[in-house]
Amino acid sequence: DTVWVTNIGGGFAKLLVSSNQDWLQPQKSELTVLSGDTAAIVLNLEVDELPKGIHKGAVTFSNSSNTYTYSIQVTIDTLPELYIPVDSLLVLVNQGSISVDTLIIANRGGGKLTYEVSESNTNSWLTVEPKLGIINAEETINMLLAFDARNLSSGDYSSNILVNGRNIELMLTVLESPKIEFNKVSFFAALSQSQLYSDTLVINNLGTSILNYSIKIVDELNQPWVQLSKTSNAIPAGGKESVVLVFSSNDLPVGTYRTHLEITAGEIIRMPMVLNVIPMVK
Repeated sequence: DTVWVTNIGGGFAKLLVSSNQDWLQPQKSELTVLSGDTAAIVLNLEVDELPKGIHKGAVTFSNSSNTYTYSIQVTIDTLPELYIPVDSLLVLVNQGSISVDTLIIANRGGGKLTYEVSESNTNSWLTVEPKLGIINAEETINMLLAFDARNLSSGDYSSNILVNGRNIELMLTVLESPKIEFNKVSFFAALSQSQLYSDTLVINNLGTSILNYSIKIVDELNQPWVQLSKTSNAIPAGGKESVVLVFSSNDLPVGTYRTHLEITAGEIIRMPMVLNVIPMVK
């Protein structure tokens, strides 16, 4: 920085020059300015070792009768710095499914980091959002990566994305769809009033990957006459699971009651359930 000092009085002004900060150093410790003249003094700012933040300093010009202060403020900020903690991602997806993962992107420096994502090749199974944006200093965002295996055969796939030139390898393994088999396709019970009956649904996973399923009774709140022993689980490849159904005719008038058992395991399967409540034999 340069400070210009003008002597608007008579004679000459001899000034002592000093600073209150080590990082702020005047080139001269004395300055003489003749009447009506202007003299320049250079201030050296040695800021390489200063921490990030706002720093204030002052240079004093003084003689026996006057003191003048020149204040200066310096803001130290680092340049934006892209940080991505991984160089690759491996994602496993069941055939026919979509999986969403995240890629962490951060600005570990100062200022604003503008980023842009490009794909090395176009793949219909990969979606990246957002592809363009700004990250503030010390901020982290999650980029969403969607892997769509609905139209892919089982096997391995790969692609690359570039984030401001930083290469990230993406590896997708599509697993064979779970194959599901049941021991029953419907349920029927005939009970006298105030009786209980239990039946069992066996779910077999004949596939080569984990089968995640959920099971519920359609309109469950209005069908209190049947209860399930479990509502969801994961069955390993080649495994099986038993779900117990308990039918109760307690407090039910004589008649026929109908609902469906709904199983979601990649697709939705419905099984009819019928309960006949018959008069008690005396």
